[in-house]
Amino acid sequence: MSRLRALALVLLAAIYFAVPNARLDFTRFNCHDSESYLALSYSLTHGMGYTRSLIPGDYVPHKMWPPGLPVLLSPATALAGDALDWARVKRVMSTLGLAGLIPLWLWVRRLADARAADVAALVVALNPFYWHFSHQAMTEVPLFIWLIGGLWLVDRTWSRPTVSKGEAARLGLLLGLGLLIKAHVAGLALAPLAYLGSRRGDAPTGRSKAASWAVFCLALALPFCLWLARGWTIEAPGADGYSQLEQLRMADPMDPTSEMRGPGDAIGSMITNLRRYAIYHVPTQVLPGLWPPPVFAWRGSGWPALALTLLLVGAAWNARRGGRAAFLVAGFLGALNLIYGFGGSPRFWVPVSLLLLTLVTIRLTAAVLGHGSSRRRILGLATAVALLVNLGAYIYAHERHPYNPGGPWAELAALFDGARDLESAGVLTPNPHAFQLWTGIPAPMTVGESTFEHMVARLDGRGPQPPAEAALILRAEPWGLYELATPTPGGELVDDPPGYPMDW
Repeated sequence: MSRLRALALVLLAAIYFAVPNARLDFTRFNCHDSESYLALSYSLTHGMGYTRSLIPGDYVPHKMWPPGLPVLLSPATALAGDALDWARVKRVMSTLGLAGLIPLWLWVRRLADARAADVAALVVALNPFYWHFSHQAMTEVPLFIWLIGGLWLVDRTWSRPTVSKGEAARLGLLLGLGLLIKAHVAGLALAPLAYLGSRRGDAPTGRSKAASWAVFCLALALPFCLWLARGWTIEAPGADGYSQLEQLRMADPMDPTSEMRGPGDAIGSMITNLRRYAIYHVPTQVLPGLWPPPVFAWRGSGWPALALTLLLVGAAWNARRGGRAAFLVAGFLGALNLIYGFGGSPRFWVPVSLLLLTLVTIRLTAAVLGHGSSRRRILGLATAVALLVNLGAYIYAHERHPYNPGGPWAELAALFDGARDLESAGVLTPNPHAFQLWTGIPAPMTVGESTFEHMVARLDGRGPQPPAEAALILRAEPWGLYELATPTPGGELVDDPPGYPMDW
């Protein structure tokens, strides 16, 4: 069996590394955040401090995103020159995705047995969304891995009759470091609740565990509280200047001037996110064959989507304590997504869906193991083939159309690629982090305080436009790269320039 596991891991590694996706992450799931995380990582590993500004000496404080993912990305940025090796970035993420199968296997083995662990690791690894986000510099896969590792450690610790306060504090502090990847890790605070009731009805034991749980929660929160305390001591402009807690209250989390929502608005957002998005995302991300966007793009599709979501949630229920702990964590993640203004985004539901997928797989594996050996082999082979075909179809579709179809992102990526040989002291462009990390050419994010020799603008007249005397030197409709007649301050090119131009 160990040889089969080793062979399966080699085959999975071949699938993951054969298609490195060495491109900018201008996908339908994201067009900005990846490059911001990489900019933070690059600045850290090149001694410029914790800033998204890639111009030496032009430090811009940052206090929104904690440094967890930038640290994980450091192997891809530490040895980089002016431009990143994007194939290395994606190899780092793929390695994280493959390594995450280890804690997944260990956790499922504790909940069920080694055979169920084998199946769950294979099913998750062949899930198109796990593959996709193992090739994108985002938090979704690291978050899922941390949650699974946390659930495994919680089960090892809290399934014992007693847990000392010292053990609880150490475990909480360790798992709390995951909040520096993403605040959703706070859901692990609920996991020990599944273990508080004593199997023998020993009330003193239950009270002792409850006290240890309180210590665990405090220790879990400590790393994130220290990050928030750091933010209180600094001033930062624009989107760099507000915390993730403030984002939860904003009507538009990417607009620093957005008004804060009251309880009524927050409830309205939760209903909208659930009705219009969540019920579609869960079945799309869990069930093979439902990932193509047209599957639910018809009137009345919400009813079958709702039915499938409820069916999957019911099938994920596991009466064992470890299963209940995972259910609590998944529920917390889902609730947090519903509250968030942009919580309808599909990528925020990937960790939730992967948790449900794992729990459903455990339950279905137990049912299949009740059949005879010949039928088990047939079912196992048919499932493996179906999952491979499903992932292969997803990879093929993604490679044919890798960029967000909701805007001219493929054209912007082509323009950036064509500008690699440009010589410039400064380029004003949408997504300056992506431009500079891709080309190695300076693209200051501090528009108002910088001077530019070149400018990217839309040829259809939308957004900021260059002066009349500027010369068009590169075209990728609807984008154009212009050479300015003279070095020009950003304040003359963009009215009321923001901290950085997000999208034009």
